[in-house]
Amino acid sequence: LLSIPTQIPELDERLAYGGFAAQDFIIIAARSSFGKTALALQIGMNVSRTGKPVLICSLEMSGEKLFMRNLASVTGVPHFKISPWTFKHDTYTSGKILNGISHLQNCPIQVEDRVHELSRVCAIAREWRRRHAEPGLVIVDYLQLVKNKHDKRSRQEEVAGISTEMKRLAQELNVPVIGVSQFNRAPA
Repeated sequence: LLSIPTQIPELDERLAYGGFAAQDFIIIAARSSFGKTALALQIGMNVSRTGKPVLICSLEMSGEKLFMRNLASVTGVPHFKISPWTFKHDTYTSGKILNGISHLQNCPIQVEDRVHELSRVCAIAREWRRRHAEPGLVIVDYLQLVKNKHDKRSRQEEVAGISTEMKRLAQELNVPVIGVSQFNRAPA
């Protein structure tokens, strides 16, 4: 069975196949500000560094912001220090950033940040998969922002239906699909 290692040893050693299995739909869920997107992006970066293609459908964050977060990740420079000022005034950080940009240009990551309809997310993922012979990874951030205009049920039932469609997409494309989800629960 094909598996895509996350390249996070503590996680991969706990997964049955040493990574995410093809056709799996994985949900990363937590309350707000718990690092869900950061974890999903780190997994995406790690997978892309192995040469496997990654598709990120970001409904919450712009492609530019995702790029800055990935750049911070590969350089070790805090994201709040990455700005035009850095390139003009901080030669040490500037050099790290330029090396990071060069590194990111070699990572097969495609970001789609203007997609909110379920049908468009699926169409983009199918087209992405057709262009890549080698299986990779799809990330959808985040599920509650995906809309299915054909679903007239309650929002909770609609999100459950979207999750079902993401599982079908993972099976159809023969790649793992990660869905980032936020839940709001009062602490016990």
